[in-house]
Amino acid sequence: MSGDDDGWCVPRDRPLLKEMNAVTKALTPCARDFMDNEAAKKKAAGYASLAVQVGEQAPDIQLVGVDGKDTTLYEILGGTKVLSVVVSFYLGAWCPYCNILERRMHKLSALLRKTQAQIVTVYPEKKEEPGPVPGYEEDLFLQFDSQNMMARKMGIVVALSPAEKEAMCAHGVDIAERNGGGGYELPMPSTFVIDRHRSVRYAFVSEEHGARPEPAELLAVANGIRTEAQQFGRHGNELSRTSLPALDLDRSVRFH
Repeated sequence: MSGDDDGWCVPRDRPLLKEMNAVTKALTPCARDFMDNEAAKKKAAGYASLAVQVGEQAPDIQLVGVDGKDTTLYEILGGTKVLSVVVSFYLGAWCPYCNILERRMHKLSALLRKTQAQIVTVYPEKKEEPGPVPGYEEDLFLQFDSQNMMARKMGIVVALSPAEKEAMCAHGVDIAERNGGGGYELPMPSTFVIDRHRSVRYAFVSEEHGARPEPAELLAVANGIRTEAQQFGRHGNELSRTSLPALDLDRSVRFH
């Protein structure tokens, strides 16, 4: 563990958490208390338990890309070179925690491709709204869900409380307008790893704005799915065990 004078301690091998904590610490005490109280209400309501769970079948979801082309989750999973899909739902370009995770996922994208995993990054905003980190759209396969239709299928949509709505509007963030008239709703910070059999192998869903999965965890899951494919020699048609390059997971995750 590592710490600082304020008593904030994070494991040394969790760089994302450390970066997220730095953002939270920069907020005023009042803002931190507000976020904690709103998260506690959502936890008490059990919102995360309503999401699609590990072992369940992922629903098919419609995707609209930056180029305006439509596809679906199942179409991506049916790709000849895809063993898994990492689907991350972001809150919007206004969210600093989302920006941090997106930069981390961009760094991880080349390693995930070695495991034959496809990143899918889902934003609830209108296509006209810019992504938080321009230039990463191709690596992160940026998609739009302007009325939370995809997030709703995954069971991760929550309505903003009146206090949250007021606070966000006071800072110039009108969710209903940015999200194309979908109301004052947002997806919870969520990331899923889904295998080519449409089974959810990993699910991270949190009621806290500042909680995100460590990218190294996602890489470990994707690499495990890849290892299974090597062992069973199946990926649609027969998959040669030598067709996938060796991946030193312990060394590869040290990208921070």
